[in-house]
Amino acid sequence: MRTFYFRTMGGKGIGYGHYYRLLSIAKALEVDLINAQVFFVVNSDLESLVKSNGHSCIISNDFASDFKLLSIGESDVFVLDSYLAKDSYLLKIKKHCKLVLIDDNNDVYNSLIPDVIVNGNFHANSLNYKVTNNQELLLGPKYLTMREEYSTKIETKTENDILITTGGTDDDEVSLELLKVLQKTRLRIKIIIGPAFKDTLVEKLKNSIVNELTTLIYRPVSLKDHIDSSRLVVTAGGSTTYEVLARNKPLIVFSIADNQDRICDYLEKNGVAFIGKFPNINYIDLKRVIENDIQKYEKKFIELYRAVDGKGALRVAIRLSAL
Repeated sequence: MRTFYFRTMGGKGIGYGHYYRLLSIAKALEVDLINAQVFFVVNSDLESLVKSNGHSCIISNDFASDFKLLSIGESDVFVLDSYLAKDSYLLKIKKHCKLVLIDDNNDVYNSLIPDVIVNGNFHANSLNYKVTNNQELLLGPKYLTMREEYSTKIETKTENDILITTGGTDDDEVSLELLKVLQKTRLRIKIIIGPAFKDTLVEKLKNSIVNELTTLIYRPVSLKDHIDSSRLVVTAGGSTTYEVLARNKPLIVFSIADNQDRICDYLEKNGVAFIGKFPNINYIDLKRVIENDIQKYEKKFIELYRAVDGKGALRVAIRLSAL
């Protein structure tokens, strides 16, 4: 039996995207490789979430503690998805087993260290990774790791709702500003309350609702059904952008973190409306885009829809099982 360690951090201030990327690979591995033993190595903020998804977890709140807690063997595979470790950590892991790095922008680690680099972003092939002949690169949306529920595209009933999501957190209260602007359009609005939203922000959102057209959706397990029932999604430039495209829905994007900038830049160059990076988000421009002809805007996205097929996690799992 082969052992796979999935290492990440998540929770307040970090978000949950890194964990869910690893979860999609783990689930695909368990389908493809019956004799796989999977352990998640996570901080305590993720413990209940990992266990709720049926996986064993090892709690380690800092990377230095990992080597005291783990018994890594040469036949094992270690998959890291976090910006918070260092090259010295990667080198230590690689001494014991195969090391796989889930990456976004080639700006944190020395790309010569991992045995395999996985980057499913649109912009992955433009990042000029330095690698050796012994390394393997899995780049581009073909290897985009998403939940299995996004692996099948179907025609869905479209309502006229506008869905707003900033991801798991919203420390800058961007969702509140989006609400204030969009309520002026008299459109139906749905706002996702992420798992790490502060109670003070939730109260502000509730108190800012001026009519029955706005709905707050509290900490959903999945966004798929809410995306499916929306006409258009306004989202931060993280993993949700790919989930929206996987469901063949148009989107408007903004950035609230440096690691979202490249995704937003790529999408903007391919016809997606980009309304800026916090603190310079142009909320009025959002209103203008939505009030223009949405049907005309939707037609820009055909090629982006085709590029995101939702099967990347399975492709990655097949490659990892062969290491």
